[in-house]
Amino acid sequence: MCIGNNFALTEAQLMLAAIRQHYRLELVPGHRVELQPLVTLRPRHGMLMTARRVDSRRPMAVHTAGTPAVDSRS
Repeated sequence: MCIGNNFALTEAQLMLAAIRQHYRLELVPGHRVELQPLVTLRPRHGMLMTARRVDSRRPMAVHTAGTPAVDSRS
């Protein structure tokens, strides 16, 4: 096990959270995600994503599975 593993995982989460504040990530149309079960479960051919800039002045709706989206502007 790598000595910096926990740090790298934490840093990756922080980077993704920072990116998510300014961009909406979408799977490239037609790209199929096929799982590759090894020691960990990962996408066999990666995940091709498109990053679309969001308007940082307008709050984004929050959505969790099974609940309606909540718009913070109301």
